[in-house]
Amino acid sequence: MRLVTASLVGLLVATPLAGQEPQQGERPREHVVRKGDTLWDLAAHYFSNPFGWRSIYEVNTTVVEDPHWIYPDEVLVIPGLFAAEDRMPPATVAVHRVDRPLRTVFFPMPIDQQVRGATILTEEAETPLAVKPGEFHSAEFIADPGALEVMGRMIRPSRTVELAGRESRPTAHPKDMVYLGYAGRVRPEVGSRVQLVRPGRRLTPGGSGRVIHPTALVTVLAHHDEVMEGQIDVQFEPVYLDQLVLPLALFPAFLREVARPVAAPDLEGRVVDFVTEQPLYGRTERGFINLGARHGVKVGDVFAAYLPERRARRSGVEEFGRSIEELPPEQVAELRILRVTEGHATFMVDKVTLPVLEDGIRVRRIRAMP
Repeated sequence: MRLVTASLVGLLVATPLAGQEPQQGERPREHVVRKGDTLWDLAAHYFSNPFGWRSIYEVNTTVVEDPHWIYPDEVLVIPGLFAAEDRMPPATVAVHRVDRPLRTVFFPMPIDQQVRGATILTEEAETPLAVKPGEFHSAEFIADPGALEVMGRMIRPSRTVELAGRESRPTAHPKDMVYLGYAGRVRPEVGSRVQLVRPGRRLTPGGSGRVIHPTALVTVLAHHDEVMEGQIDVQFEPVYLDQLVLPLALFPAFLREVARPVAAPDLEGRVVDFVTEQPLYGRTERGFINLGARHGVKVGDVFAAYLPERRARRSGVEEFGRSIEELPPEQVAELRILRVTEGHATFMVDKVTLPVLEDGIRVRRIRAMP
């Protein structure tokens, strides 16, 4: 099984939890997974911060093989939270005293044990998103770096360490304070969020389009004469000097809608490239198609990658070389759109049915957002 791409999971750093130490008689809080749970939702419930999902994943790697998937009846430790018999649990977590491990509001209690009362999870919280905020903001996109609305550059983290006898490349980490130089005519407002990005490889030799990699989200804290001061909230990749400061793209408000099947494929294009080049592509991989906003593509749309009609020889010994069969179009994968620019769209592979997904393969829209 391939590891999930680093840009999405491996380097996405969660917000650190407040330091909590277990007291005598306390044991780690546990959560028993039920159908429909995700690490994203659990972090939102326990930490009030869905981006804290990695903290849960890192202490449960012996149980969770792929952080995209957790399964009913798995028992997960919730880091930083403890269950004690001699004190009240946190107000945001509903706990029922039973002989087995404590179960939270996510666990379906037997009918005879259910207590009528206010629902803790709101309908809004239970509504699945077509694309999650972390997927949207971490998604790479294609752009000409010279055409980006650059507001500044990463100057340095507020704390640097000189290692004797070694050359170290200054970097920053989640919750670090950073200094950003100004660029362009517009300064971000204090309290607003901006995005750090790094330009990556060119898609075609001599072309202007490059893969732009989001690296972090930063909150602007103060303006000074020559620099602005900020704090890293969420990190997707390593943060180094000279990375560009861009306005934060607004998360689409319509994503609580569900992509609906189209009567007939209304958009057709092809896969331009993948973020990470490799021999075989599978689920969670990200790449780009040659359709964008000007073609009517929206975040949350679903495209099918398919093999077109083609001719194939029969495999029978006697007929081999003499009989030809026409094969119909065959779907090989489903691609969910995470981000859209004017001429391209970024997708994540949600499903693979045949291991023939590659650059240049044809795509057509099968489900469209309202």
